[in-house]
Amino acid sequence: MQRKSYDIPTPFRITSLFSAIDYKWDKNFMFKGEDHDFWEIVTVMEGEVEVVENEQTYLLHRGEMILHAPGDFHRIKSAGGTSPHVFVLSFANTGALPDTLKDGVFALGEDVLEEYRDLFYVFHTYTTQCDENKIPPNMHDPITAKYRLEAFLISLSLSKTSKESIAKNAGAEEYRRLVQTMSEHVREPLTLEKLASMHHISASYVKKLFSAYAGNGPMSYFSALRIKEIQALLSTGYSVSQVSRLMGFSSTAYLSTFFKKKTGISPSKYYEKDKK
Repeated sequence: MQRKSYDIPTPFRITSLFSAIDYKWDKNFMFKGEDHDFWEIVTVMEGEVEVVENEQTYLLHRGEMILHAPGDFHRIKSAGGTSPHVFVLSFANTGALPDTLKDGVFALGEDVLEEYRDLFYVFHTYTTQCDENKIPPNMHDPITAKYRLEAFLISLSLSKTSKESIAKNAGAEEYRRLVQTMSEHVREPLTLEKLASMHHISASYVKKLFSAYAGNGPMSYFSALRIKEIQALLSTGYSVSQVSRLMGFSSTAYLSTFFKKKTGISPSKYYEKDKK
C-alpha cells in the first residue's frame, strides 16, 4: 500500500538577523527617511513616535508596533513632546509574510508586549555579543527565538488587532494626496510645478510638506518612485528601449543616464543581471 504524503506549507522563514537595537530618543529626535530590501519591526515601549510609511503618517503610542516591508519608504521621529523608548528589529526572510502585516499599526496587549520584550532582548543580546566577538553563552537561544518570532508574526497577522492610528491633520493628509498623485503619474516626467498646480497649492508648500514628512525634496522622492517602477518593468522582461517609451523619457540614453546616476548601474546591466 502506497502511503500518501501531505506537504505543510510554510508562509515564510527568517533567514538573517540584521539588527536588534534598543533606542531611547530625546524629544527632538528625527530619523531621515529611507527604504531597504529587508523587513523592519518598530515597537514603541514608552512615549509617542510619528512614523511616515510611503504616503501614510502614523502616530504610535506605548505598546504599538508597525512593520515596514522591503521597499517601503519610512521615516520616524519623536512625537507628543515625549522621549520615546523604541525597539527596532530587522531581518531577511524567504517566502512571504502575510499581507495583513504590511498595513496599519498593531496594538499589543500588556502580556503580548512583555512576550515580545523577552523575545527582542534575546536577539539584542545575541547581536551585541557577536559585535564584540564574544561567543554567545547559549547558541540555541537565537535559534529558538527565531522560531518564536516566526510564530509571533503569524499569530499577529491573525489577531485582527491592526488599526489605522493615522495622524489626522491637514499637512499629513495633503502629503498623502501628493504621494498618491506621484504614484498615479509615476510613468510621466512630472515636474514640481505641475504637481503643485494639480493640487492647487504652491511649489514652496509642496517642498515644505516633503521636508516635514519625507525628509527630502519632492522631486528626489518622485525620482525614487520612478526608479522602482523602472526596475519592476525591467524585471518583468521589458527591454530598456521599451521601458524608456513607457516611462516617458525622450531617449534611451536619457533613461540610462538617469538610472545609473540613481543606482550606480546601467539599466542594461540591471536587465541582464535580473534575467540570470
